[in-house]
Amino acid sequence: MTKSGSLQIIGLCAACRHVRPIKSSRGSVFVMCGLAKTNPNFPKYPPLPVIKCGGFEPVESDVADP
Repeated sequence: MTKSGSLQIIGLCAACRHVRPIKSSRGSVFVMCGLAKTNPNFPKYPPLPVIKCGGFEPVESDVADP
């Protein structure tokens, strides 16, 4: 799946540093929010696609801006 395809299916989680993909023994992939471990305001498995989230933090790029 392409990155743009992921954005359409799971929304903001595709680019969030708190996302934890969980793969089941049957091959299904679920999106777990890492913030749910410390903050009960965030669902452990949010309904997708996530279009708005107060905990969203973009993944930092390894490439520095010039």
